[in-house]
Amino acid sequence: MSDKFTIKFKGILDHAATKKSIEQDITKMEKYLKPRKSSLDSTKDIVKNNLADKKK
Repeated sequence: MSDKFTIKFKGILDHAATKKSIEQDITKMEKYLKPRKSSLDSTKDIVKNNLADKKK
């Protein structure tokens, strides 16, 4: 299973509504995403760690 996903938008975005819907989508996805390093506390830490791994 690939751990990559793309979010595409069309048209004009209402920033507040978009942010809220993205946060809801991310919350739903968190159930299915299994972090490689379970010692990381939050999703933010997991994302930072994954970005750092990609730069190496």
